[in-house]
Amino acid sequence: MPRSLTDIFHDNPVDFMTNNIVITPEAGGALENGGVKYFTLTEMASVGKSIERPGVDIKCYQAHPTADASGNGMFLTYWCPYKEGELKTTTVGNGANLMFTAPMNGCSFGIGSAGPDGNRLVGHSNAKGQPDSWTLQNKVLKVTKMNDGMVNPNTYMNIAGNDPVLVTTFGVRDASSKEWSFYYQLNTMATGNTLGKTLIGVYPIL
Repeated sequence: MPRSLTDIFHDNPVDFMTNNIVITPEAGGALENGGVKYFTLTEMASVGKSIERPGVDIKCYQAHPTADASGNGMFLTYWCPYKEGELKTTTVGNGANLMFTAPMNGCSFGIGSAGPDGNRLVGHSNAKGQPDSWTLQNKVLKVTKMNDGMVNPNTYMNIAGNDPVLVTTFGVRDASSKEWSFYYQLNTMATGNTLGKTLIGVYPIL
């Protein structure tokens, strides 16, 4: 029997994210609060490009919540919520081996220290509308001790250059070691064309 799309993704999320563009949903509704959610992947009509593989079409997928808990095409993931102008957090543990948060194009994401069981507090920080917002949201993560690892716009905006960015931040838990690793997928969008996505790369945070 052919393996399903979600099986392929769940077996090796980092490899999947390196070879496909995955977009997470904005916050709100079922995603207003953090914790473990049922998600699925839906292929998008548009195709993207890749810096590392010029001339090759890259598939684009939407990762989003699903009400289908039957196991058909779904996977469990932690969700770290987002709200404009605030810090939103969740704790990742052994309830799932994946984590997603809302897409970032100016936010910061921070990771707290690991507990004895491997649990970590993670946070999505946004200070839109505040003076020197990038610096402020990074400070918020440091004060709340979520700076074991951090990705912020000072990093990903410099890599991307002048094009608008779309960052998909994700975490992967090793079930054997109970250790969490975190990454971000950096995509750019052609100016004036939200469908024209280019995969720049996947970078480790922690």
